[in-house]
Amino acid sequence: MSGRFYGRFASVIRRLVRVAIGRYEVKMPGIPPVPSVFVVHHRNTRGPITSIAWLDTHCHLWALGAFCTRRGCFDQYTGYTFTRRYRMPWFLAAAIALPASLFVSRLLNSLKAIPVYRGSTRILSTLRRSVAALKAGESVLISPDIAYTDTGSGMGVMHEGFLHVEKFFSADTGTHTSFVPVHIDRQRRAIYVGEAIRFAGRESFRAEKDEVYARISREFSRLERLEKSAGGTA
Repeated sequence: MSGRFYGRFASVIRRLVRVAIGRYEVKMPGIPPVPSVFVVHHRNTRGPITSIAWLDTHCHLWALGAFCTRRGCFDQYTGYTFTRRYRMPWFLAAAIALPASLFVSRLLNSLKAIPVYRGSTRILSTLRRSVAALKAGESVLISPDIAYTDTGSGMGVMHEGFLHVEKFFSADTGTHTSFVPVHIDRQRRAIYVGEAIRFAGRESFRAEKDEVYARISREFSRLERLEKSAGGTA
């Protein structure tokens, strides 16, 4: 990668994260098409963090919209993450959430993250911003797994909505984007970048969507077998 894609704040944090988590070797069969939609197992933020730190391609991270503003981030932490998930009393949650929300919202904006608004018509903004990034030659990084706190090695069941990026991109450009599975082997400190998967365009988006989803799932399974054959256990 050449030049600075991320903002200054994110660039500094990215270098610190690299030091903190250590080097990961990126393994890929060839150079993936750029731009692409990279798809990685969330693993309670470990997947996106490791990918942003070490992938050879800069990406716009899909991030929950609430985390992209200071107020929204504070409300998410005090209304759910710290109080309901981690069972903290509200006053303690608020004390932690105040500096955390300032840091996280600033970092995501410096990373040029794309806010995600699931279950809302605002998801159209997510899709349009993703298409705009791809048209500008910039890749996108998505963690669509439903069980996002699962720290196991394999990608589980995914939200299918991320595939609508293709529908909007194809309608806007007449071409097809690439979906590239990314699998992280923590024990062997490797990032396996899979084969690019694309819609063929011979049928309607609705008719082809399920098959593309299945192909992405199979590619994740293949990458996981590569990890196991190399002796990793993640």
